[in-house]
Amino acid sequence: MKRILSLILAVAMLCSVGCVTSFAEVREPQNNGASGDNPAVGNSLGNKPYTVQKISNPDRGEREVDGLIEGGDRENSYTWRLAMRGDDIYVATTRNIASALVNMYGGEFAKAGISLDTFWSMINVVTNGDIPRNDANEGANIIRYNRKTGQFDVIYTADTGDYFRMAVTFGDNVYFGSYSAVPTNPQYILKLDTDGNFTKVFETMGSVSLRANCVYDDHLFFAGADDRTPIAEGETAPIAKMAVLMKSNEDDTVWERVADFRDFGTTAYDPIHTSWAGAPIWELANHDGYIYATAPTHSGFVIYKGRPAGEGEDANEYGWIWTEVAGTTNGVNNPGLSDVEGGEPGTMRSLIGSVYEFNGELYAYNFDHSFGGEASAFAGMLQQVAGQDVKASEYLFYLYDSLHNPQKVWKLNDETGKFEELTAFTEMMEGTTNEYVWRLGAYDGDLYVATMDAGIFYNYLTQLTNGSFFSMTKEERQQKLGYINDLLALLAKSKGNELIEKLKSKLAELKALLENFDPEATITEATYEYLMKYAGLETAVDELLTQIKEQLDQKLVGEMAEEIIDSRENNIATTGVGAYNVDFSFLSDVLTEEEIAELDAFFNGDIPTDGYVWSFEFDSVKFKTELKSMFTKLLKDNIDLIRTKLEEIYNSVDWKGLEMYAYINNAVMNDEWGFDMYRTSNGGETFEVITRNGFGDKYNYGCPAFLETEEGLYFGTCNPFYGGQLYLLTNMAQAPESNILGDVDGDGKVTVLDVTCIQRYITGIPTFAIHEAVADANEDKSITILDATSIQRWLANMTSNDNIGKPIS
Repeated sequence: MKRILSLILAVAMLCSVGCVTSFAEVREPQNNGASGDNPAVGNSLGNKPYTVQKISNPDRGEREVDGLIEGGDRENSYTWRLAMRGDDIYVATTRNIASALVNMYGGEFAKAGISLDTFWSMINVVTNGDIPRNDANEGANIIRYNRKTGQFDVIYTADTGDYFRMAVTFGDNVYFGSYSAVPTNPQYILKLDTDGNFTKVFETMGSVSLRANCVYDDHLFFAGADDRTPIAEGETAPIAKMAVLMKSNEDDTVWERVADFRDFGTTAYDPIHTSWAGAPIWELANHDGYIYATAPTHSGFVIYKGRPAGEGEDANEYGWIWTEVAGTTNGVNNPGLSDVEGGEPGTMRSLIGSVYEFNGELYAYNFDHSFGGEASAFAGMLQQVAGQDVKASEYLFYLYDSLHNPQKVWKLNDETGKFEELTAFTEMMEGTTNEYVWRLGAYDGDLYVATMDAGIFYNYLTQLTNGSFFSMTKEERQQKLGYINDLLALLAKSKGNELIEKLKSKLAELKALLENFDPEATITEATYEYLMKYAGLETAVDELLTQIKEQLDQKLVGEMAEEIIDSRENNIATTGVGAYNVDFSFLSDVLTEEEIAELDAFFNGDIPTDGYVWSFEFDSVKFKTELKSMFTKLLKDNIDLIRTKLEEIYNSVDWKGLEMYAYINNAVMNDEWGFDMYRTSNGGETFEVITRNGFGDKYNYGCPAFLETEEGLYFGTCNPFYGGQLYLLTNMAQAPESNILGDVDGDGKVTVLDVTCIQRYITGIPTFAIHEAVADANEDKSITILDATSIQRWLANMTSNDNIGKPIS
């Protein structure tokens, strides 16, 4: 009976958890865009209303092939940096890193008998085909955009495995810093001269990327590594020979070191410098007479500052002095600017940091290694499917840890030397899925901050519980079913092993779930709130004991007693025997055959003599009372046994893993996906929201590039799903005038955006200060909807007004 009771209690506990799941409220993910974020129209915040235009492929929307070049390009998906010379804007791109990561991790799963084709098919099922497979044998492009003609052209294509992470104009030339995904490829600085010729002016190994640069004392500086650095006898050389390089103003091929790995102490030996995510030196900035340099480490990013030494000062061999201002030895700032002495090794947050100088003040901001956390979570879930003994709390830790610690921006206090947190920004990051502060930029006296939002990636891990799986359109569900069928076909051809068989089983469940679409089946926040009540063992056991008592009263003494009575009455009717000859087979879904036999022997065998009094004369009311008395005594007599059993059950659950998953799930469910952009007009005391959803495209997960121009602020997006994009933000008061009839927004051409400006003007919504002569497209001396119609007809080649698109006389 003790074993039977323990099992009943365990089942009762599990059933009570299941009941909450069954009645959980379905919540829809809030990822469909915020009001006022349509990139084709203007917004108004503070005292500077603005408009945002999508420059590249403006007719393309979410989940459509996008990119910079006409017709679309899903591969050059990262617009890493922008530089301008004359009327041309140069875009330094990176090919699809997400696709490259799938290829990289697919090689690891080949060891488990899963081919790369099968692994890609798995990715298609998980992402519904959002990530394009990259098998192209070419590197990234440099793309030129002409501001007058609106034309995009590919002007340079790198070798296979070579991408770009930097573009900067210095003098008459434009310089690009490369990033190498292939360990045997060198990293280089590429110069574009005024004749349109490209020349490699510097080359090194071991840097991963040459991306950090700034202008200081009228010289161009780049930083990363320099494999020319000599090693002294008996000296240990790091894998990446960290270096800060100064270009000669007389010869573009001459780059002199002003710092090498010896200036950066133990930081120079951190292996993150040669990982695909890192770089020996991440960013440079010119501030207050110093060059500030950031470097990633596994304990948190560090910051150094350097300047030429004065007379009599102790300098390095290049005549410079370098000092750590945030790192392992500086007492003012800790590594990663954390509050933990010695940094925070073992996490994936604040590993990388950047610096940016604006209005005479220096800002710093941090990056988390979100892709590493994503890979860890995906691998762990797959191991669990395969039946391996892995804990969710171990493979979800990195995601949970980085999400649990919001991204930050700091500002250097030049008097104290301390980087002070801009708490107004931190508050905006709390509870969101932003994992980078990717880039800072300046425009019209304001500071702009753009992020990387990992929500779209994390959704692939939590889509079955955050509501997005059940909010798919019919077309998306059919698409996912197609990917499932493709994967099942591949698995059927694969050499069978335990993992493949379990994947088939899980896919069959997923397919049935899609085919029998039922939103009410969604496990949501209510379930996790219930589970989290048991975060403390003592509270859990006490509450469960109370629940068990209620279960006994209701089920064992109520419903089960009625079943026993009914069984007895049926037995009398069929056999004429009035004994306690009860058929307990109705408990077969709860008990094993052996346990049913024990129960049968207890009730139908010899009359017990251990204190329980049974009457041969059957009385159903008395029977229920005696049954309740018996179980109450059993519960009391065996309380220690029951408590031990409950503790065993409790301890078998990875509660921390459940808590982590719940936090990740809820962050994904409640946040808007797509990068965030903010601006501040007061140095970071307050921030205004520009967008929280990638300007209405949740696949725009990052913004790493800003460029201030006379017509506004250009910015580029990272979209490893459907292609990177280029936008232009213009403060309305600074909209350029035009004398071209129909060119209402002043961008030099007549487009559908001019129609939008007229429509907004006549409805009273803020837009440009309309120049009536230009906006009067039908030339009737008034601004009405007919002018918008005239432009639409002209765009469709249906108008008789040939003056549209021509200068006003």
